[in-house]
Order: sequence, then C-alpha cells, then structure tokens
Amino acid sequence: MKILHTSDWHVGKILKGLDRYDEHMAVLRSIVQTARDEDVDVVLVAGDLFETAAPTAKAQGLVMRTLLALREDGRQVVVIAGNHDNQALVDAVYRPVLAELGLQVLGTPKRPESGGLVTLSARDGQMINVAALPFLSHRYAVRAAEVLLHETAEHALDYGRRVADIVRLLTAGFSPDAVNVVMMHGTFLLRLPAGHRLRRGGERAGRADRHRRAWHPRGCQASARRWGPPSPDAARHAGAGHR
Repeated sequence: MKILHTSDWHVGKILKGLDRYDEHMAVLRSIVQTARDEDVDVVLVAGDLFETAAPTAKAQGLVMRTLLALREDGRQVVVIAGNHDNQALVDAVYRPVLAELGLQVLGTPKRPESGGLVTLSARDGQMINVAALPFLSHRYAVRAAEVLLHETAEHALDYGRRVADIVRLLTAGFSPDAVNVVMMHGTFLLRLPAGHRLRRGGERAGRADRHRRAWHPRGCQASARRWGPPSPDAARHAGAGHR
C-alpha cells in the first residue's frame, strides 16, 4: 500500500506583504501530480489546510479543488483540521459536503464510532485503519476527554496523558490484518515502551518527535511519502516543496 502524507499547506498565507497564492497553487498541483505518478492508494492530510480561521473564498476554492483532485482514480483521502484551521467550519461544512464525494474529514476529535477511527479499503482490497485526531488544544483537552472517554476528567491530569488516553481509545479497533495508522496534529513528546519503535513516513521515529505526524507501526506493508509546507522563498522555486 502506498500512502502519501501531507500537511501544513497554510493556504492564504501572506509573507512580508506577498500573496503566496501562486506558490501554493504550484505546490499543491505538484502534490496531486505526485499522487498520480506514484499511484498512491491513500492520502493523509494532517491539518493546517489554511493559514487563518477565516480563509478567503479564493483560498477555500484552491483547497477544495486540491482535495477533489487527490480523491481521483479511487484514492482514499483522510483530512484532519490543525490549529490554524477553523475546526467548526471544517466539521459543519467540509465534513458533510466532502463525505458525499467519498472523502473523510474531521474538524474536531471524535469517538471511534463517530469518525475518530476511519476504516477504508484500498483499490486492491487491502484494509487500512486510520486513528484520526485533529488538533486538540490544552484548553479543551479536559472537555474532550470527558466527551470521548465518558468519564469525569481530573483537571490535574496533564495534557499528554489525556491525548494518550484518547489515542488508546481510537486505536482499540486496530487489527493485525490491516495497515494501522495514527494521524494527529499537535506537538507531543512520545515515551515509547522499551524496544518499541514507530516508523514515520519512510524513516524510523525514536523517543521524541514533534508536530503534525502520521505514524504506522513497524513492519506493516506500507510505504509513505511526506510533503510539508511550501518553503518561505518558494517564489523563487515555483512548484518546489519540502519533502
């Protein structure tokens, strides 16, 4: 199974007074072309589609067209919101509309049966489980724990433990005969059990890693390629993105 992981598009960003729309359009077109050239099965978009919580119609149009293009040829697409995105907008508008077109979109954290665990079939019939956790602020971590875990959360419980409990809930439905992926948007310090490692994209991830990652357990039959945001000087390198 081929997985393309991309995040942090920040469409709508203005850099030193320069509108970066043309850069974003070139980079997103390149990502779509990569999905086609590599014959990708699954595309994971791990948050920060937009630069602001109030994206312009122009920015939203570019993101919408890109997501629809990524969905072409039967590719599965899973999208979560990041801290720059308007999570309520993503849930209220993008989620139901794009669901009609076969895309899986989450704006806010959800229980497994409500969309937090996405189970999909690739074109060859292989199954993939995606435990999807959109951005969860420290401020709302307590409330999210109460809603998702159905228990009264102790305010003294630290943020990392809350997120770990939520991830544990979302991954409970993982199965050994499927590709299992955890996708989240945030900054975390991972403390893994002795001898346990995770693979991030095409590389190994060790004890700690930060910001907007998609992980899958070591040994699963999947390859992944990661695209990050356009570089600050992308105007001089149209179409080039961080890989």
